[in-house]
Amino acid sequence: PLVSATPWARELEFATGAAPAGAVTWWPEASLAPLVLRASSLPTRREAEPNDKARAPQELGAPGPDGIAVEGVFARPGDRDRYSVELEKGERIEAVVWARRLRSPVDATLSSTGPDGKFIRAADDSVGVDPVLSITAKQKGKHTIIVSELLGRSGPAHVYRLEITRRMPAVSVGVPGVFKQVAVPRGRRATMMFSLERQNLSAPLALELEGLPAGVTARATSESTGGGSMIVLFEAADDAPLGVSGATALAHQPGKGDEGAGGGRSEEHTS
Repeated sequence: PLVSATPWARELEFATGAAPAGAVTWWPEASLAPLVLRASSLPTRREAEPNDKARAPQELGAPGPDGIAVEGVFARPGDRDRYSVELEKGERIEAVVWARRLRSPVDATLSSTGPDGKFIRAADDSVGVDPVLSITAKQKGKHTIIVSELLGRSGPAHVYRLEITRRMPAVSVGVPGVFKQVAVPRGRRATMMFSLERQNLSAPLALELEGLPAGVTARATSESTGGGSMIVLFEAADDAPLGVSGATALAHQPGKGDEGAGGGRSEEHTS
């Protein structure tokens, strides 16, 4: 029997080579095939029926900082599972179904409605046949995520995992190339290009440098309005001390400080 041959969970040995990204495989003793398991730290709930009526979805509350997950099953033909989440106006979330990637026969689709019950968006076949749905709340209140089986199939094996996470804005600042230094002669100028990698952020960005050595100033030649790079102009005073020093580059929305970048990552350079 599988139960008697299965070690404790803390002793399981996983492999990732044959699994899709974000999953692991485990080959239990007495099994003819490996199991594909989702590797995630999200707090997880179980589906609670009935949750197929538009007026009575299963309430998940507000997604925490890390998000939330729920595991369900299509128990009867044509079953549609509805989950509501509390969102603030302007908040963005991403809903992802894990089913076929975990060798479930489910061919899932996702759709969403707002607090007024009006349709927002739908998704299908985003990662293989598993859907990924991103929505931005136009108003504060309960938003409903609907999970359906495309062909209306059901049964104990028709299981899925729904993950809902916040789509937080972020920007990563870097220096392209191998050499990440700039030499600024006394009384002269020099330029350096910085790369910007955005996530869920399209607003204009400004770049500032902190910790510059005495006598050296820096300013970006322009604001980034969606591009992937910015040029920074460095200028050294005639009496700037000689030496090597590090500095930190911070990207932020103009007028909002570095909080507007959603926690932009810094990159050091020397001058």
